[in-house]
Amino acid sequence: MSILGELKRRKVVQVAAVYAVVAWLLVQIVTAIEEPLALPGWVDTFIIVCLGIGFPIAIILSWAFDVTPEGIKVTGKAEPGVPASPPAAPAITYVMQGLVLLAVSFLLIDQYVLNEARRSPGAGESGSTGVTRFNIDIPLGDLDSQWLRGLILTISPDGRQIVFSKPDGLFVREMNELEPRLIVDSGRLNFIMPSPDGQAVAYWDNAARQIKRVATSGGAPAVIGGIDVRSPYGASWGADETILLAAPDGIYRVPANGGATPELVVETAAGKQAYGPTLLPDGDSILFSVANLGDWDGGEIVIESISTHDRKVLLVGGSNARYLPTGHLIYALDRQLFAVPFDLDSLSVSGEAIPVIDGVLRGDRVWQTGVAQFDISSNGTLVYVSARRNRLRSLVWVDRNGQEEQTEAEPGDFASPRISPQQTHVLLRQAYPENTILVWDIENESMTHLTLGQNGGDSALWMPDGERIVYHPGTGPIIDWRTSNNIGDPERLVTGGAGALDPFHPEAISPSGANLFIGGRATPATQWDIGMIALDGRSEVQWLVRGPAFEADPEISPDGRWLVYESNESGRDEVYVRPFPNVDDGRWQVSNRGGSNPRWSPGGDELFYIEPGQADRMMAVDVDMSVSEFSFGDRKTILDWPYATGSSRNYDVSQDGQRFLAFKSLIDEEVTPQIVVIQNWFDELKRQVPTD
Repeated sequence: MSILGELKRRKVVQVAAVYAVVAWLLVQIVTAIEEPLALPGWVDTFIIVCLGIGFPIAIILSWAFDVTPEGIKVTGKAEPGVPASPPAAPAITYVMQGLVLLAVSFLLIDQYVLNEARRSPGAGESGSTGVTRFNIDIPLGDLDSQWLRGLILTISPDGRQIVFSKPDGLFVREMNELEPRLIVDSGRLNFIMPSPDGQAVAYWDNAARQIKRVATSGGAPAVIGGIDVRSPYGASWGADETILLAAPDGIYRVPANGGATPELVVETAAGKQAYGPTLLPDGDSILFSVANLGDWDGGEIVIESISTHDRKVLLVGGSNARYLPTGHLIYALDRQLFAVPFDLDSLSVSGEAIPVIDGVLRGDRVWQTGVAQFDISSNGTLVYVSARRNRLRSLVWVDRNGQEEQTEAEPGDFASPRISPQQTHVLLRQAYPENTILVWDIENESMTHLTLGQNGGDSALWMPDGERIVYHPGTGPIIDWRTSNNIGDPERLVTGGAGALDPFHPEAISPSGANLFIGGRATPATQWDIGMIALDGRSEVQWLVRGPAFEADPEISPDGRWLVYESNESGRDEVYVRPFPNVDDGRWQVSNRGGSNPRWSPGGDELFYIEPGQADRMMAVDVDMSVSEFSFGDRKTILDWPYATGSSRNYDVSQDGQRFLAFKSLIDEEVTPQIVVIQNWFDELKRQVPTD
């Protein structure tokens, strides 16, 4: 008998056919129930592997045994005169017929019922029966404001993947998985945007100053292109496979596959900044925000045609606008998301904007770029980072022996203490609930809120006579001052010239009061530089220390001869000293194991700084002020430093140099925000803001 005949006689072909039908049914059933039951992604793979292993076992068993009306028997050798393929048992025949009927039925139901149900919702409809909310607890790390200049999370168009950035890399979290997986081993990435098909994401690499893309499945990132800026002002990946990104001079377009020079498609006027460009479905209109730098809540949401450059103002107030297929625009104002009906044909809004989500994380006014940390999938899943809890810090004195003395100031979200020259008052920055400057009266134990205007203020310094306060008013390259007793109105002290980049931050004032030292950017190619402005009526900036590194926290020695600052030029923050005013005549590295937030002692004979580590430490070096060349002694630890640190100096030194004014954290600052997920959110949106 031939092999084929023997296979038929032993019903191997019959069993193989039945096995294939059953295996196909199982795979289809698992695929259908995987999403509703939120099964892990490995379940379908496990089923397929098991079925693959079981197939040869089934073939071997069918060769060796036979199912007969009398039961299972060992298949014997073929005998002459006996039919090669005896009639199958009725039960087996019925089972085969039933399986075939079941397979055909499932195929028809899947094709014409389930698939139609999946397609039935119109554009912007989720097809759901209810809105589902849940939180994802992911330690995002220290969400400093500079990192929050850009979007740090996004969601794929189909709502199945959330991509987010952490200090240690870029991660993907599947909706049906518990743990995220790393796809880019590099931290502090932002301006994350998904590809239209959801198979890749693009992002801004701050260190390389490039836009890169990477598959969500992982792999090596590819460079799309770069622009000569510290970071863009929003970016998006359009359906036409181009990426739009905003820069100080306008909006650029670059192919998502790279290989081309970015093309300027929208120009912005002097003193204005665009944010968050997205391409509308017509392929020609760009939706974006435009505002005075830093005043995003007072900006405009506009549409501009790429071909004609006609611009139309849609809304006044707000930023980070998105078009939704439900017929809405959604945008950010303060820490809320607002929605308003939008007609795509006439490119116009109608009705009243209504708040729909509260508590969305944004950067503070100092570094705000218009971004709000949220994203929405095409099928209606909303994700956002909840606004972080307020820091709660108390103001304490601590001496060189570590003995604390609590002040009577009520705890708050404080930063940057500065003791007045007369040692009678303390300037404090309060970041939340509003960005403002406080004055603590040490003797009378009272707090005063300075009147600064709608944008608040930060980076406050005392003038040497203690009569005035210099500060940054929260918007643009300008610096104001006002009386320290809060009488009268603020006055403009410095206005950056044409082409000034980013805000000017007051960082120090010379002992004579003649010069103001600022932080800012000298050119688009630098990170953060140290400049000086004479306070004699001329506002031109003289850039003292600039370059590719981050240089900050300058302070002049009490005798006016030495400039101390911190820089990451070595790859980590260290403390350096240069001669002043001829800063290029020398440079000395003071710290050797990392150092930040340097401060001269009032007498100039010591230099303090914070050395980072598992436990931060307050360090000091003795300085010989009597010699012409800078000279310092051994580095010594004064005390462990369990107090608040940060990008700005969060301590000050008493007049006698024996005590430090610092912040003690009462609430754990490592408590991080959550990622909030709202599935089928379009259903809720259409109830809150009808478009009819």
